Amino acid sequence: MSEPTVLDEAWVDVARKMVGDAGGGAVFGPAVVRDDVTMVPVARVSVWSGGETADGGGERPASAARITARPLGALVVTHGKVCWRPALDVNKVILGGQVVAVVALLVAGAVLGSRRRCPGTG
Repeated sequence: MSEPTVLDEAWVDVARKMVGDAGGGAVFGPAVVRDDVTMVPVARVSVWSGGETADGGGERPASAARITARPLGALVVTHGKVCWRPALDVNKVILGGQVVAVVALLVAGAVLGSRRRCPGTG
């Protein structure tokens, strides 16, 4: 594993400034007020940084940084009452549907395949 470089530290500093020193936690967005309703968006922010040599010889350091943010939901304040509205992650819903479809196809194939191999059926 390579030692951290100045470039790695610079990326981490930039990332921390971008996410307000969250470093991998919940971040609250600006409140949106309409009529008597106030909404505060909440997201999970992750910061990753890594580095290695670009050419394998150790002469040119290469660094990478990744910042990801996923919506968690929103705090909704109405008439002095606070409630949590979770965000729907459509990608997870689609992935779950695909997994169920693949399992259903595998089970159907196994059932139909076993029917063809039964002795004395034809």
